Amino acid sequence: MKKLSTVKRNKSSIGLFTKIPMRMRITPFLLAGFLMQANAENVYSQSAAISIEMNNATVEEVLNEIEMNSEYHFLYNNQLIDVDRKVSVKADADNIESVLHDLFDGTNVVYKIVNKQIVLGPKGSNSVTATTTVAQNKVIKGNVVDKNGDPIIGANIRVKGTTVGTITDIDGNFVLEIAGNAELLEVSYIGYKTQDISLKGKKEFAIVLKEDSETLDEVVVVGYGVQKKVNLTGAVTSVKAETLDNMPTNNLSNALAGRAPGVNVTNSSGFAGASSDIRIRGSFGEPLYVINNIIKSKADFDALDPNEVENISFLKDAASASIYGSKAGNGVVLVTTKSGNKDQKPMFQYKGSYSVSNTTRPLQDYSATDELIWANRVQETLGRDPVYGPEIFEYFKDKSYNVNDYVWQNPSSWQHNLSVNGGTDRIQYFMLLGYQDQDGSYKNLKYQRYNFRSDVTANITKRFKVNFNLSGNQRNYNRFYWPYDDVEDFSVPDFYRSTFNWTRLYPFYVDDQGNPTNDTNANPVAFGAWNPVDMVLGDRYQKQTKRTLDGQIRLSFDLDDYVKGLKTSVLAQYTAYDENHKAFITHNSSYRFQHASADNPFIPGPVNPDDMVVHNLSSTYEQIQESAQLSSSYQFNWFVNYDRKFGKHDISGMLIYEQAGRNGKNISGRAEDLLTSSIDQIFNTSSDTERRYFNGNEFEDARQSIIGRFNYNFSEKYIAEFSFRYDGNYKFAPSERWGFFPSGSLAWRISEENFMKGIDWLSNLKLRGSYGSTGDDNHWNGDEIAPFLWRDYYQSGTGYIFGDNLSNGLAIGATPNPYMSWARLEVYNVGFDFGVLNNRLTGEFDYFYKNKNHILGSRIASVPGTFGASLAPENYAEQSWKGFELSLRWSDNIGKLHYSVYSNVGYVKDKWIKWDEAEGLEEWRSKIGRPNDRIQGYICEGIIRTQEQLDALPEGFTQFGRKPILGTLLYKDIRGANYSEGPDGIIDSNDITFLSDNGAPRLNYGFGFNIEWKGLAIDAHFQGVGAYDRMVSTMNGGGVFQLGEKPYFQLWTEDVWTPENVDAEYPRVSGQWQEEYGAAGSSFWLRNGAYMRLKNLNIAYTLPGQWLSSLGIDRVQLFVNGTNLFCISGLKEHDPEQKTLDSYPLMRTFTGGLSINF
Repeated sequence: MKKLSTVKRNKSSIGLFTKIPMRMRITPFLLAGFLMQANAENVYSQSAAISIEMNNATVEEVLNEIEMNSEYHFLYNNQLIDVDRKVSVKADADNIESVLHDLFDGTNVVYKIVNKQIVLGPKGSNSVTATTTVAQNKVIKGNVVDKNGDPIIGANIRVKGTTVGTITDIDGNFVLEIAGNAELLEVSYIGYKTQDISLKGKKEFAIVLKEDSETLDEVVVVGYGVQKKVNLTGAVTSVKAETLDNMPTNNLSNALAGRAPGVNVTNSSGFAGASSDIRIRGSFGEPLYVINNIIKSKADFDALDPNEVENISFLKDAASASIYGSKAGNGVVLVTTKSGNKDQKPMFQYKGSYSVSNTTRPLQDYSATDELIWANRVQETLGRDPVYGPEIFEYFKDKSYNVNDYVWQNPSSWQHNLSVNGGTDRIQYFMLLGYQDQDGSYKNLKYQRYNFRSDVTANITKRFKVNFNLSGNQRNYNRFYWPYDDVEDFSVPDFYRSTFNWTRLYPFYVDDQGNPTNDTNANPVAFGAWNPVDMVLGDRYQKQTKRTLDGQIRLSFDLDDYVKGLKTSVLAQYTAYDENHKAFITHNSSYRFQHASADNPFIPGPVNPDDMVVHNLSSTYEQIQESAQLSSSYQFNWFVNYDRKFGKHDISGMLIYEQAGRNGKNISGRAEDLLTSSIDQIFNTSSDTERRYFNGNEFEDARQSIIGRFNYNFSEKYIAEFSFRYDGNYKFAPSERWGFFPSGSLAWRISEENFMKGIDWLSNLKLRGSYGSTGDDNHWNGDEIAPFLWRDYYQSGTGYIFGDNLSNGLAIGATPNPYMSWARLEVYNVGFDFGVLNNRLTGEFDYFYKNKNHILGSRIASVPGTFGASLAPENYAEQSWKGFELSLRWSDNIGKLHYSVYSNVGYVKDKWIKWDEAEGLEEWRSKIGRPNDRIQGYICEGIIRTQEQLDALPEGFTQFGRKPILGTLLYKDIRGANYSEGPDGIIDSNDITFLSDNGAPRLNYGFGFNIEWKGLAIDAHFQGVGAYDRMVSTMNGGGVFQLGEKPYFQLWTEDVWTPENVDAEYPRVSGQWQEEYGAAGSSFWLRNGAYMRLKNLNIAYTLPGQWLSSLGIDRVQLFVNGTNLFCISGLKEHDPEQKTLDSYPLMRTFTGGLSINF
C-alpha cells in the first residue's frame, strides 16, 4: 500500500512511500492534481472483480485485503484519512468503484483511479496541499542519524502543531519549506524518542535520535517461540548478533566466553579448527543445541558462520528449558539465524578480514647450552662427574637445533562474507555466502570452512505464508599424519610435546659432506628413532572433510477469520551429512646420524646410504586409510498457537507435535603396501586381498514428543506460565520410554502497580520464580547411554579353533535392566529484573537450586565369578547445585558520545547427595556432600634445601622406598598402611589426600564497555573465572615428570635446585620419573587457577556518508580487532585455559578488516 505516512509506524506523522523506490519523490502538488478529478475510471477498474467480506474491520485492514487479492495499490496520507475507522464491507465480484463507494460513503474521502493506483484524499485541495503551501518565506535543511552516526531513513520531520512536514531521504537528509514564524520542529521515528527542536535563529540542523527503551518491546527467543523480555518468567540470557560483529573465529563457541552469567566457556586449544567447551550452571556435559527450532549437535553449532546468526539464547532454568524435556538436563543453547526485512530495498554487505596469531604464552623452549647444563646437573644428582666439558660448550655457543624453527609458523586466516537482505510486504529474504581459510601454526596444517544460507519468506495471502530456509557448510581439516593423537583431538598433546622436548644437540639435515644445514631438501638425519621435521614437512597426511546440507520449510496459517487469535503451522526439516577421512601413510625414513669425531659426539659426518632409521608409525606397511560416514536426519513439527487479549487479560497457548529420526552408516578400510610413495591413490597399493581391509556399521534412532506452553498475563502485571514436554526415547524399555517434564513460573511486574507510579527513578521492577523438571538421557558425566541396555544382547567374544577353522566367539552382554530410564533434574529459580533512571541502569539477578536424581550409575555388589556377566547400572545416584547470577548494564549519552558499561557474574557449586561407596570408607575419601571436581595429591612441605633440613628428618624415613636427598620434594607423612591415620615414617600412596574442592571454576564473569562517537566505536570485553584451583599437570597426570636424556620441559632448565642455588623455585633434576623430583600431583604444583583476560578489543570507524553517496555505497566500516590480548593469572607455567603443560597452546589474534554496505 503506497501512502504518504507509514501507518504501522507512526500514525501522527508524515511517512514514507513504502512500495516505490526510495529515491523517488512524489510531491504534494502531484497528489493534489490527482485528487481534483475523483471517481475516474480506467480499463483495469472496469474489468477487475473484487470479492471481499470483512466485519468490524478498520479501513486500513480493508485496503490491505484489497491490495493482497488484486493488483491495486493505494496512496494516501493517514493524517488526512481516518484509516482506523471501523467498517463492515461485503462484495461478490463487484468492481472497485462499487467497493470504494460503499467504503467511503458518507465521509469526506474522495479517490482517483490511475491505472492500478488509487489515490485517496479529503474533498477539496486546500488540506491536501497544506504541507507545502504554508507561508514560503524560510527553507530549512538537516540530517538525522542514530547514536552510531548511521542515517535514519524515513524519519518524520514536522512543524509542531501543523501538517507541514517531510521525511528524511536515504542519507538521513531533509529539506523543508516552513512559515517564518514557526517555532518548533518535531522529529520522530519508530523506536526512538521524539525530539522537539527549536527553529529560532537556525536553518541547518544535525539531529541525533536516541533509542526509546519504553517503545522498543525487546523480545527474547525462547523454546519454540519468542516472548517480550518484560514478560519473561524464566532465566534466559541472550547474546545479540551485533555483539559478535567483527570477531574472527573458527568456531562460534569461541566467541561466547564471558557473554552470559552462569555460562562457562573454555577454549583450551589454539589448534586450527579447535572449539570451546560450554557448560551451563556447573553441568558436566554439553548443553542441548537448537538451531531454528531444530535439535542439532555441537558440531553443527560450531559450523555456523557468526554473520548468519541473529541471536543466541541460553535457557538456564527448568522453566525455560523443560520444553526440551529429556535432552535439556544440561541447559539449552538456542540459535536464531538472520532473515529478511519488510519494506527494505536489497541491501548487500561484504565483510572481509585478515588475521594473524601467536601464542598467548611463549612456546616452551631451551637452547643446546641449556640441555648441556641440564645433563651435567643430572650427573651431579647421581653423584657422577659432569659428562660435558668446556670444549662441548664452546662448540654449541652458536648452535642449537630446534624442531620448531622448521615446522612452526604464526597462524593466519582470511575470512570473506557476502550477504543480501531485504523485502517487501509480500516477500522477505536473506542470503549469505561465507568462506574462511586458515593456515595453522604447524606447516602443512590447514582449516577451511564454507557456508551458505538462503532464508526466504513469502506472504502468499494475508493469512498464509511460507518460509524456506536452506543452508549448508563444508569444513576441511588438513594436517600431517601422526597416529598417536586422534584426528578429532585438537589439543594434539602427543605430537606437540614431541616437538618442544626434542634434543637441541643434533641437526635434522646435513649436506653430502656431513655439514649441518637448514635446507630441508638435503639429507634428513636422525639421532633417535625418527626425524620430527620430516614428520610435518613430509608427504604423509590426513585429511578430513565434513559437509552438511540442511533444508526446512514452514507453512504458517492465520486462522483468525475462524477463531480469533488462532494460528497453526507445520515445519518439515531434512539434513544430509557426510564425512570423509583419508590418511596417506608413508614411513618416516632418514639416515642414521654419523659421528665425525671421537672427541665430540655431536659433530656430524657424511651419511651412510646403507644405514637408515625407519619409523613405521605403527603401520607395518605404507598404506592408504579411508573412512566415511553417510547419514541423514529429519524433524517434523506441527504447531497450534493461540494468542488473544480480553480487556486486561492476555491468554496465549501453544501445542506442538514433534517427531524426529536419524540413520546412517560408517564404513572404513585400508589398502596396504604402496607401490610408490609418490602417489596417494588406492590403485597404487598391493592388489593382494590380504593387504586390503574393510569394516562398517549402520545406525538408526528416533524420538517423538508432545509439547505445550500456556501463558496468562493480567494487565501486564501478573504473569503465569506452564509448560510441559512428553518425551519418548528409544534408549529405554517400552515401559520406561515415555517421560513427562512439566514446569511452572510466575512473575509480578511491581513497577506497574499504582502504588509504584510515584517513584520516578524506577523504570522497571519484576519479581519472578519458577520450578520445573527436565531429563538427561546421558550418563552423569555427559557420556551417551548406549541403547538396548534394558534387554539381553550379545557381543563378540573369544574365538575358538575347530578343526582347521577359526570361529568367532559370542559372549553375553551386561545384565539387562528393564527399569533403567533417564535422570531427572528439578530446578528451583527465583530472581528479579530491574531498570532505573529511565532504564539507563538495568540488571537481573537469579538464585537457583538444582537437584538431579535417578542418575544412572554402577552399584557396589559382589557376584560369583561364574555369573558370566557384569551387573547392570541402575538409576539411583543424586547430585545438587546451588548458585546465583547477576548482570548489570549502564547506558547513557554525553552529547554526541554514547557509552555503555556492563558486567555479569555467575557462581555455582555442586555436591553429591547419593553415591554407592564401600562400607567403612574413610570420611575424607567419600564423595557424599562434596563436589565432583576435587583435586587430590600429596601435601608437599617444600624442597629439602639444606643439610640441616635433611638431617632433621626422622630416622629411617623414606619416600616411595628411597631415602630423601637434598634438593628433592618433601611430602607430609599423614597416614600409614590402609589409610590408617597418623604418620608411619613412610611416604607412599596412603598419604594422598584431597587438596581442593575447587577443581572446576565456581565463578565465571565478564565485563566490558562500548563507546561510540560519530563514526568511531570502541568495544572491549574482559572475561575470567574465580574460585578455581589448578594442578600443573601433563597428559600423564599431576605434577611435571623428568625423563631420559633431555630436559623434556623448559622449566627443568630454569630455576632448579643446585648446591649453589638452594632457594630455587623447582627441585633438582635427575632425569628420572620419580615423585620426589616432581612427577606426582601435590600441593607443590597447586596453583590459583583464577584469571582475567582481555578477551576481545574491537575498534571500528564508519566513513562519513557524504564521501560514499556518489559511489552508490551506503556504508563503509573499517575495523581492527584483537582477541586474548593479555591475561592476569597466578599460573606461571602455562596459559590458565590450556589443558596441560604439554597440550597445544592458546592463540592471541590480531585482525583487520572492512565492511561495505551497498
